[in-house]
This record gives sequence, C-alpha cells and structure tokens, in this order.
Amino acid sequence: MRELIKNGLLRNLYNHWCDCKSSRVVPFRSSIDLTRIPDVFSHLAIFEFIPQEETYVCRLAGDIVQKTYKKSLAGKKIEEIFETEIAALFGSYFDTVRNNTSVAVGKAISLDEKRVELILLPLANTEGEIVQILCVQVCEYDIEQMAFNFAADDFIFRSFECRNLDN
Repeated sequence: MRELIKNGLLRNLYNHWCDCKSSRVVPFRSSIDLTRIPDVFSHLAIFEFIPQEETYVCRLAGDIVQKTYKKSLAGKKIEEIFETEIAALFGSYFDTVRNNTSVAVGKAISLDEKRVELILLPLANTEGEIVQILCVQVCEYDIEQMAFNFAADDFIFRSFECRNLDN
C-alpha cells in the first residue's frame, strides 16, 4: 500500500497506523497517538458506523477539514455533510474498508482542478470490531478562498484503490 501513498503526511500517518496495529490486523483507536504526527490532526476526520441507522457519523474533525467544508462536522451524518450521491459514494468506501478490513487511498480532482488526496484507515474498538474510519485528506488548493463541496457534477475520483489487509 505504501507505494500508492504519494503525500508525505499521509505516508507518515499510514506508517504510524501500521506501527500501532502491532500483531493485530487493525489498531485500536486508543493506540493511535497523534502527538507522534501532530501535523495530521487538522487534516483528519473520524467517522463511526451507526448500525441501527446504517450510516456514518463524524465524531471528530480537524480544523482544515472543517474549513474545507465551511461548517462544523462533528455529530453530523455523512448525508448531512455531502450531497446524496457523494454521501453514498463515501458510504460505500467506508463500508468496503470496514467490512473487508481494507485500507483505501485515493486522489480526487474537481473539474476546476482542485486536488484532494485521501486515505481511509479502519480502527477497532476494544472488542476488535471495526467501527470507525480514520479519514485524512490533504487539499492542494487554498481552502481559505473556497469550499470544496464535493458536488457529484464537478468531482472526479481519478484513482481510488482499496486493498484488503493480510491477516
């Protein structure tokens, strides 16, 4: 998977995630120590799967993520954050990562050339169930000047790959 991760910040996070999982397939959320990679905190969001509603809720979002969307994300369902088609797309990626014990890496480019690189990493609860997705995005445009609303009509995934983790 490392060969797919071009951005240094995402690579550092992935390496830390791998270190934290030790002999387990997926690390516990409590194992992730963001003080070891402080630059990543403002770029991350943690989404938790809510089985009763079959959706994901944002539990934590860093400053850059919130500036990107021009709103507070914590406590919001993905359907409240994204347009319907994009919420379904992200939900399907989150499901793949969660259900198949996968890591996903991708790059998205809008029609007006805004670029975002993403990584989705599964996190386990104390029982070992994958219930959270650590999502980190790095934007290659000035987020202070404009929001990237991820509208389905102007947003293209140029590459997005999910890989199952070896047990």
